Amino acid sequence: MATREISLAKLEREKVSQRTKAGLERARAKGKILGRPKFSDGDELVLALETGDSWHRVSKVTKIPYSTVKKHARVLGYEPKRREPQRRNQNNRHG
Repeated sequence: MATREISLAKLEREKVSQRTKAGLERARAKGKILGRPKFSDGDELVLALETGDSWHRVSKVTKIPYSTVKKHARVLGYEPKRREPQRRNQNNRHG
């Protein structure tokens, strides 16, 4: 009984796979572009990076996710802006 159910499940899975592939093929034939869209805010990102702001600031201003800013900035040859280390005031030591 279980082997029969297993074989029916395999057949159903194969049918679904075939229908999916056929639908994708029809969409391609009609000229539909499939997949995730390409990143298109490159010009805006370059302008924002040219200001010298941090990648975090560029992300906030342009509303482009930080991970996307970081990825494309590195590809474009930009280095992350380093924060200056904060100096402690010698007069305010604790302890």
